[in-house]
Amino acid sequence: MEHGVRGQPRFPRGQLPRPSHTVVDRVPKIREEPFRYIDDSGEYNVFVPEMRENSGGPSWTNGTPDGSSVSLADFFVAKPGDSAATINAALDQGKNLLFTPVAYHLDEAIDVSDPNRVVLALGLVTLVPENGNAAIRVGDVDGVKLAGLLIDAGARNSAELVEIGPEGSNADHADTPTSLQDVFFRVGGAHVGRAYVSLDVNSSDVTADHLWLWRADHGSGSAPSRTSSTTGQPRSTPTTRPATRGAIPDDRSTSRR
Repeated sequence: MEHGVRGQPRFPRGQLPRPSHTVVDRVPKIREEPFRYIDDSGEYNVFVPEMRENSGGPSWTNGTPDGSSVSLADFFVAKPGDSAATINAALDQGKNLLFTPVAYHLDEAIDVSDPNRVVLALGLVTLVPENGNAAIRVGDVDGVKLAGLLIDAGARNSAELVEIGPEGSNADHADTPTSLQDVFFRVGGAHVGRAYVSLDVNSSDVTADHLWLWRADHGSGSAPSRTSSTTGQPRSTPTTRPATRGAIPDDRSTSRR
């Protein structure tokens, strides 16, 4: 699917099954990924683009896009060796979260319970749940942004790797949705990995841009006897508006955008 692409589409316009790709001119609702920059005074900030509606093409073609700046002083900068407890303590103090590049082995979930928090990585940071826990749990709150993360299942089976809203979430987030950008999930490959569900979305109005959810079919931890995950289609959970639970495809990769 090409969604909101400007310029000549790579695929013929139309609907499945003929042609084999769907081209949608405009995206009903989408947000660009937050990014770091240095302001005129030499200070580091993170720019958080606003949600766009009925949009197409990149947001920066006509100058600075709409959005807001957050000082790096308002972020906890996670470094090698920081535990989930240390990170959660910073989130409880009202900090946003910036991961420096490394693999973080988590003995409990990172809990993002306040609205409008930014969780951003430098490069592509790896989060590995070690005790059958989730890597990240987001509350049923407005406007959380998750970006630039690889969630790599650990050897102990996790019920889910990332949860967006607890089961039974029913709040309306249409005006300020939570968003996921460049968030990837892997079960097996580099090491043994086990997870029942990779991405469990119970909150309403969540937007996603560039997600990969896969179970490895090669690598040292890819043998079926060493990895486990659900296979088949996403499932619906009974909320006020339908939400999906993203099951990991069996021995293949897929993107959802």
